[in-house]
Amino acid sequence: MDGVATSWPVTSTMFIGSTAVLIGEAVILSHPNTQFGFVFNVASITCALSGAILTTAIMVKCTSGLGAIGARQRRAATIQHHLRELHYLPAEEKAILIHAAAYRTQVFLATISDEQLEPLVAKGYVEVVPGLHNWQNWPHKVPDHVWRELVKLVPEERSKSASRNLLPGRD
Repeated sequence: MDGVATSWPVTSTMFIGSTAVLIGEAVILSHPNTQFGFVFNVASITCALSGAILTTAIMVKCTSGLGAIGARQRRAATIQHHLRELHYLPAEEKAILIHAAAYRTQVFLATISDEQLEPLVAKGYVEVVPGLHNWQNWPHKVPDHVWRELVKLVPEERSKSASRNLLPGRD
């Protein structure tokens, strides 16, 4: 069981070393079977086991690499879905995001379970920032991919005093 937990360089070394011993025994060395038989039996077993462990390690690396590619593709599809659906949000939800973008406020404070923000949090358009905060002034953040799109779509508000604040928890 300890052999399965070894790193691939150690396993590779065992495999190459025991293979070299076996090749050396078959091609170069001539010896009486009684004197070196045990050594070559151990080398052949080590070669077989380390080869199997090395092959398994290579397969694990390949499959985890394929899994990472799939995860990146799923993440990209989710981002594209968010950006497409951004334009079809209900007016109240869209107004909150537009207001945040107009004032360039990617992170803002609101109560931890603000009724206006709950739909946006559930859909992934607003994230609740983890950590220890006051429940009445909990930081919320517009995810980066949504924020980049909003900033492109919404011009920066010049007269902040003329517009009422639509962000929850702010008057």
